[in-house]
Parts: sequence; structure tokens; C-alpha cells
Amino acid sequence: MLVEEREHESTCREIQLPQQCSICLGEVENPVNLCVDDHEATCRDCSASYIESQISSAYFGMCPCITCPSLTHQKGKKKKVLLFNRWSGVVRAESAIRYKALASHLLAFLCGGCHTLKTLDAGFEPNFSADCYTRIEGLLSEADKYSALRSMIASYSLGDIELEKFYEALNKTFFPQLSVLSDNEAWNIFMNLLKTIEEPERRCNLQLRYLRDRPRMKTLCCNREHCFHCKIKDFHEGKTCLEYSANLDNSIVTCPSCGIALARGDGCNTISCVCGKQFSWTAEKENTERSFAFRESHPDRTSEACAQILCTQATPSSSTAPLILQAKAWQIRNRIEVNRALRGWFKRTFTPCPSQMCARLISERQPDGVQEAMELWRTEFSKEVAHCKLQNDVAIASLFTTVFPLASERPIAAHFLVAMNSLSSTKSGSHDSRLVGSASKWIESHREEYKIGVDHWELRSARQFLFLYGRQSLLAFKPAYQNTHCALSSIALFPIQS
Repeated sequence: MLVEEREHESTCREIQLPQQCSICLGEVENPVNLCVDDHEATCRDCSASYIESQISSAYFGMCPCITCPSLTHQKGKKKKVLLFNRWSGVVRAESAIRYKALASHLLAFLCGGCHTLKTLDAGFEPNFSADCYTRIEGLLSEADKYSALRSMIASYSLGDIELEKFYEALNKTFFPQLSVLSDNEAWNIFMNLLKTIEEPERRCNLQLRYLRDRPRMKTLCCNREHCFHCKIKDFHEGKTCLEYSANLDNSIVTCPSCGIALARGDGCNTISCVCGKQFSWTAEKENTERSFAFRESHPDRTSEACAQILCTQATPSSSTAPLILQAKAWQIRNRIEVNRALRGWFKRTFTPCPSQMCARLISERQPDGVQEAMELWRTEFSKEVAHCKLQNDVAIASLFTTVFPLASERPIAAHFLVAMNSLSSTKSGSHDSRLVGSASKWIESHREEYKIGVDHWELRSARQFLFLYGRQSLLAFKPAYQNTHCALSSIALFPIQS
């Protein structure tokens, strides 16, 4: 019995069980190992999904550090960072591009020269890295530290060394002269060092740590000096950020697009918000002051008062113009509350059926507040407004047939109404617009009947004219009568029946 058990155990050792993926916990399909350590592989699709999920869930302002998902690193060991050049070929191209953008956005900076939001990322240049290492080797305090520096850069890229320890070693062990060099000289050294780091997240975080100690920097677009801390352009030589900001306009304004509170960092009058909106600081400051003034003059139910003014003041006068400007300034900064008040005003004013008025009113002839209230109501009650509009169309279409019940009279009556309405110099131009509109709709839906009726009427009118005047010479008519219109618009509405 013991011999049989030993043979069974030896047989089990010889059989290789399927390797388990540390991500899906199933059998590995299309195995791949993206880590620099030699350990178990994972499914290629699982690895790609693992990396892409971290990238897609990140937002601009943070960049995830992609670490190895292997079970080997999860058993009490520190995780290894997956190198970008190893996993970028596994994921989709757009994911790799987005990851680079996330890292670069960590160093996003609004240039005070061109007012454009760009990145300060020094970037990785593979063709330039050899020259960078050559320059760095010449700048080291001791020549034998070159290999140690390259080894430490590789360890930092893999996450084996923390950022603070790596930065401290660079300043104390490898480049102690950084503490006495000027900002431009120190940056030339550090820039060469950054260009040798291919990992986007590692490189940008190291540059951020450098800018924390040396905030004096130049933008890559305009090569213009700024302070990275307070974002002031041209730098504040000899003053701290707090000392310089004491002399600035510390007013706080809100962005007219997204409503975020903003404070000006320098003397430039053009402000670019994080949402992308550009506006004038002076103009927006005036609007902010108008908004405060409106709240002081209407402390109770401020938004309701704003809606009332915007909906009733159609043509501002010299006395009401400042009040309207204040109301519009309040509306920009309290859009949701004012929209709610505008809907309430529209409902109260056009009771019992605001939707019917929304379908009938011509918005271009109304004040700005009424136009906005109509649009808000139309958006919220779109089905009800559409039903009212359909009812109005049916009522207008039946108006013409009700006034002219005889089918034989409708072509001439419709032609007379439409033609007379276009001749504003005649008295007939004062016909009811609803009746004219109903006649136009009847013509559109009865084109063939309208054409036959008008042709028959013209033929009968021509015969009547020839019967009355056909035997007389044209010279017998006076000049005034020769210029008399013979068009349809000059004939009576109901012609003599032949």
C-alpha cells in the first residue's frame, strides 16, 4: 500500500497543472509578463484590461502609477512599476496617448505671455538620452558615481526608491552644487536628468518636486519667466509670493461660464478659466459688483425680483438700464435659482395654460426674460407645448373653411386674402393675420384645386371684360382708365356669376 502511494505522489509531481492568471484567476491564455522580474505570466487581454481600466478611470490632474498585478508582488513585497515601453505595446494606442497626456497635465501651466494652457513637461527624448548622460557624467561631483546614478534612475523608474529619497540623493550625493547654482544653471542640469526618464508619471512627479524648491521657471512656449507657486509672470524678484500678492487686486470674481471663483495672479486683464472660458477681468469685476448691488437693493426673494425685471423691462430707459444690468449680472451668477423664478413667473402670468401661450407667442417680440422663460417652459413641457401647437394648427386650418363654406368660393377668396395682405398700401391689407394664415395653409394643401379655381376665374373675368369693352376702340378710353388694374387684386371678392 505504501509503495502505491509513493508512486501516485511521484506521478502528481510530474504532471504540470495549468498556470493561473493573477487577474482573472483562470487558466492563462496568450501569456505575457510585463514586469522586469521573472515570475508567472498573465493573460495578455487581462493585462491590457487591467492597465486600460486604471487609465480610463483617471482624470486630468492625477496620473496613476501602473504597478505589476502579479501575485508574487502582492505577498508582502513592494509592487514593481510596469515600464511604459513594455506595456504600451499591449494596450490600445489611444490608451497610451491618454496616459502621456495625464502625466503631462500634472505640469499644466497657463502662460502669461500667450495666455495658453500648456505643459512644462521636459519630455523624454530617446535620441537625446545618450548626450544627456554624457553631460550629466561631466557634471557629477565624482566620476565614479556615474554608474551608481544610472542604477538609481532605473530603480526610481521601477518604484524601488521613493520620490523624496531619490530627490534627496540627487541633491546631496550626486549634484551637491545644485544648492549654490542659479536657477537657470540648476535647471540645465536637472532638465538633462529628466530627459533620460522614459516613464511619464515618474518624470513629471520628479519635475514637480524640483519646482517646489525652485519655483522660478520659464514656459516652453514663450520662454517667459514665471513663479510656479503663485503663477505670476516675470517673477517677483526679492519678494515672497505672500509679499507680492499683497500688492495685487485680491478681488474674487466668478467665471461667467462655469461659476468657479477666481482670483487674479498678475496684472494681465485677460483671464483664462480652467474650463477654457476667456474673459476680461475688469468687465467681470464690474459684473460682480453689479451682482452685489442688486442683492443689496433686493435682499428678499432676490431671484424672483430678478425674473420680474428681466420679463417686464422690454425697452430699457436711462433710469432702468442700470437696474437691468444688475439683474443680468445676478442671473449669470445664480442661473439655477433665476431659471426657477423665470418658470414660476411664466406660469403665473399666463395662467391657466402657459403651454398655449408658449405655442402662440412670437418670442422675438418679447423681452429677454420672457424669451428665456418660454424656452425653459418649452423644454420642461415639450409634449404639452407640442399638443397645444397642433391644436392651434388645426384651429387655424379650419378657420378659412368655416368663413368660406362654399368650395367654389375658396380659391378666389384665398387668393384675394393672400394678395391683399401683401399690398400694404391698400386698405385690404388690414385682414386678420390668423385668417390670412389659414388661407395660406389651405392653398398649400389644395394646390391643384386652387390653380383650377383661379384659372377659371381669370378666364371668366376676361370674357366679361371683352363683353363690355370688346367693340370699343382703346382710344375711346381716358388715360386714367387705361391705367386701371385688371389684376385679380382689383376685382370684387365675389365676381358676377356667368
